[in-house]
Amino acid sequence: ATKEAIGQRTYALSRSSFLGLGDWVTHLLGDNFSNWPNMHRSIIGVLQFNINHKGNGHVEQDPTAFNGEIIESTKKALTVRYTLLPYLYSLLARHERWGDTVARPVWSAFPTDSVALGIDRQFMWGSGILISPVLDEDQTTVQAYFPDSRFYDYYTGAEVSVRGNWTTLDAPLDFINVHVHGGSIIVTQVPALNTDAQRNNPLGLILALDDNGEASGSYLHDDEVSFDTVANRNYFIAQMAAANKTLEYVAWMNQYPGMGVMIVDTIRLLGASPAPTSITVNGEAHTNFEVVASGEVVIRGLNHTANVDFVLQYN
Repeated sequence: ATKEAIGQRTYALSRSSFLGLGDWVTHLLGDNFSNWPNMHRSIIGVLQFNINHKGNGHVEQDPTAFNGEIIESTKKALTVRYTLLPYLYSLLARHERWGDTVARPVWSAFPTDSVALGIDRQFMWGSGILISPVLDEDQTTVQAYFPDSRFYDYYTGAEVSVRGNWTTLDAPLDFINVHVHGGSIIVTQVPALNTDAQRNNPLGLILALDDNGEASGSYLHDDEVSFDTVANRNYFIAQMAAANKTLEYVAWMNQYPGMGVMIVDTIRLLGASPAPTSITVNGEAHTNFEVVASGEVVIRGLNHTANVDFVLQYN
């Protein structure tokens, strides 16, 4: 009925659910309160059902209902979220098509790690992003576990020195610890005030190398509102892979014309050692890059049409 009334994608929720219902609607998580213990429990609920909400008759949760400090803190968090929207959208597309989860427990990426098996105060988006929030009142640090793999600070690009162990991370009141898992290629986008204003903004890539100097990822995009874009083959998929100091970006499914007005403009290269001194794009020298203090290599000004293949080499 909603499909016929609106003619675009809708969002249906069900308070009760059973196996298979996820093909039609999203499960509505149980009521929870705005307090610290419930924030912790909400992670467990989201990992189980991949959804959260606020009940009627309770204090408004919109950031503008609070004071200026909370507004600014929320803006910082939302800026990260909006920057990562292409990655989240791709995860949601995989969820719709293949049943992959979006928010995941840490053990899902590290199934043989017995410590990760018991973690419910950290979680991942897909296999590429690790989030370690503060879940206790008046705390400005957080204990975080990093499995035996390469991880990088999302904000600075610095590699985490701890592997297979716990460490204490600084966590000011306006800051959420986010780390990128080595071996991942994350698609980002210049954020805007809303998704409609953002949809054609320049794209970027976070290329986070693993122990073998490799990484991979994919990016799916369509018009975000039409039904049956996969069945009608009206969508775009880019497959990305890095190895041997070479990144290949391939427009694997190129049937969404809107990609022709979008560009890939920046790449954040994490974990390259030694840092490259030269970069080429499709065999042509590209000199607009710098190595920052953390070791991250920031490549700017690519201005490459997003639905066209390219090869980037760094030496």
